[in-house]
Amino acid sequence: MQTGNIPSHMPEYTLAWDIIQWAEENIVQPDGESAGDPWRFTDEQLRFLAWFYAVDENGKWVYRSASLRRAKLWVGGSRRF
Repeated sequence: MQTGNIPSHMPEYTLAWDIIQWAEENIVQPDGESAGDPWRFTDEQLRFLAWFYAVDENGKWVYRSASLRRAKLWVGGSRRF
């Protein structure tokens, strides 16, 4: 079980890509300078989702639970273009 930072590489098998694609096609930024623009995950969020939905070579979940906690108004992580 991963207990520290999210691994910097992507898992070999993950079910996250369809979820990410759906979210970025259907969710808009709710507020701020980019209000109304399509939602875009940060690199850290993408890695988190990829690992959260990671499966092994037999299709079994790698993790049973996860959480990503950051301080309020945290602005780390780069946005992909």
